[in-house]
Amino acid sequence: MLETPTLTQQQLPAREVNDMIGAGGSSLNDKLKGNVLDLATALNDTPVRDLKKAIGVNDRYVFINELFRGDEVMYERSIKTINGFRILPEAEYWMQRELKVKLGWDENRQATRQFYQLVKRRFS
Repeated sequence: MLETPTLTQQQLPAREVNDMIGAGGSSLNDKLKGNVLDLATALNDTPVRDLKKAIGVNDRYVFINELFRGDEVMYERSIKTINGFRILPEAEYWMQRELKVKLGWDENRQATRQFYQLVKRRFS
């Protein structure tokens, strides 16, 4: 009759649980962080149909005060004009001629870059 060896008789090599789990190469954290899409990046690339609806209250206030010298009517008229263009080069040409030159926009300013980004999204 054959005897079945007990656990102590089998003498399996001692291994830690951590060693057994970590033997697969990359960690779970490494696998998960590789596919993370930053929400801000995703939102900055989404198309916008209407600039007026895409600009929040705070941004509207900043744009009017910093870019349009506090002139709300000029801001509204400019947004309506930009929304009316069919392609981005048209809008860029108009903004260069009517806004940047006449109002003295500084392209290094955060508000200016943000406004241009929204206009680009409008035509993407």
